[in-house]
Formats: sequence, structure tokens, C-alpha cells
Amino acid sequence: MASLKQVMNPEVINLGALECLSSAVVTSLNMTGRDYRYFIADYWNLNCELKMLLSSRNFSFYNLEAIYGMKSDFVVGPYELLIREVERGNIVIYKVEASKLGFFPESMLGFENQFFGHCLLVYKYEPGTQTFHIVDPVIKYVGKISMDELIHASAFPSCAGMNTIHLNKESTLSSEQRLNFSAERNYNSYCLEYVPGGARALRKFREIIEESVEWTQEVRNEWSSKNSISITSILKLRGLVWGSFRSLAGFTQDVIEHGDKSIEDISKLWNSLNLNILKIGRQPKPEYVDKIINYTKLLEEKELDFLKFVYHNTQLKLKETE
Repeated sequence: MASLKQVMNPEVINLGALECLSSAVVTSLNMTGRDYRYFIADYWNLNCELKMLLSSRNFSFYNLEAIYGMKSDFVVGPYELLIREVERGNIVIYKVEASKLGFFPESMLGFENQFFGHCLLVYKYEPGTQTFHIVDPVIKYVGKISMDELIHASAFPSCAGMNTIHLNKESTLSSEQRLNFSAERNYNSYCLEYVPGGARALRKFREIIEESVEWTQEVRNEWSSKNSISITSILKLRGLVWGSFRSLAGFTQDVIEHGDKSIEDISKLWNSLNLNILKIGRQPKPEYVDKIINYTKLLEEKELDFLKFVYHNTQLKLKETE
């Protein structure tokens, strides 16, 4: 078993359930002295996968090069490659099956059979004992794990699968440029029809809601419980994204107050949506279906207005510096 202990280390950041990859990225940025708020500012996202609303973004859509000047990639290879990347001082986010980790709480394994992977941040190797220093931000664990344990837990049979982030460069963009870039990405990924996710996720979810009344009670109840967990993460990240812009962009007080009010309204809508999803999980009443559809339509409108508002104001701040 890995020699790990639970800690409340301020360097370890958990962005929420189902956000193990993004939590590992922001934790690694924080551990290396980089301001992770720029990453979070770029993370307003929404998907509908496996009949669930999700905030997570695929690693291929992380634009770490523009935000931090850092190259990133995903590789699968021998364990010697893992050791080499760690010894070079790169960030390594190692793909695992959580159920094969001796320290991972069984109570948190509910999503594994839904094809949700897990990952660990690996940041140091001790050749004498063949052990790695790791962080699992989602459960706030730091410590050591042996090579044999990593091999056993790998999500890829007989090899290592990992996201690597190379730390040898820094961004050449100003703070204003980075925030404007992220605000534009957030807005476009939400409203452009050829980009997956965003408003389309809410439309897809409305179709699922109408189908849910035909499911068995067991299936519907499990589905509603899992959506409730994922929506909690969405809600948390909405506040963190605005908080990053709020603290970094130098907005006027009027802009801040408008943004605060918008996030408050959006949060209320997500909470109301969540409540009715739990209700429909217990009993598929038509009134719950109607309320959920209405809340998703209001969210689509309110979130798009908010993202447009943030983008407009980061553009203004950028123009002030030119």
C-alpha cells in the first residue's frame, strides 16, 4: 500500500468532483509558483456526455501554450519515459484506475464504471527505492507510491499513459492579453455551433429530460444523483472563473458589481435546476420536466449574456494598454 497521508496543503487545489485532471493541472501550476487563476479563467465549459451535464474540458482543449507559454501533450509509453519526464522537472499527470489505488476511498468510486478516468500528479522520483512522489488533489492526498503500484493502477495495460506539461518556457503575453484570450474562448466555445458543448449541451440535456420519464425508477434515480454531483462542480467552477477575472482584470467597481449579480443569478438557476433533477429522480412528474426545461433555457440565455459581458470588458481593458 502507498505510504500516503491526508493533508490540507494550501498548494493542493481540488476544483470539484469529476475534475481530477484540471485539479492536477492547477495544483501543479501552484506548486511551481505560477498563477493558476489564469488557467481557471479559461475554464468556463459545459458538456453533455453519458446523459450528464459536465464542466470538464478535454486536455486537448487546454491552451497552456497561449496562457503560460508551456507545451503540453499526451503520451503512452514505457515506464522509463515516466521516470525521464519527472526527472526533467516536467509536470506529469498519470492516468490510473482509481479502484486499483490502495488509498482511494471506495465511497468515491461511483463514476468509474461510467468510463470516467482518474489521474495522479507525479512530481518526483526516488531511484533508490523506486518510488514516486504524488498528489491526488481530488481527495487531498500527497505522499509516495511505488513503481509496482503505479504499474498495477495504470489505465493502459503494460505501459504508462500520461499528460505531460513542459515547464521550460513562460508566456510572452501580458495579463490583459491572457484574460482577453480566455474570455473570447469561453464565449465562442459556448455559442458557436461548430464547437461541441456550451449551449448545445443544455439543448441536448433537454432532450434527455423528456426521455427520462420512460426510464425505470432505479435508472432515473441513479442518473439524477450523478447529475446532482456533477452540477455541484459546475456551480463551483462558475464562481471560480468569475473570481479569477474579478481579481486579475482590474475591472471598475460597476463592472464587478454587475458580474457579481450575474453570477448570483446564474448560481440560483443551477441550484434550482439541481433541486428539480433530484425531484424527478424520485418521481417523474410533468411539472418537474417543465421546470427543468425552463431552467436550462434561462441558463443558456443568462450564461451567454455573462460571457459576452466579460469578453466585452476584457477587450476594453486590453485597449487601455495598447
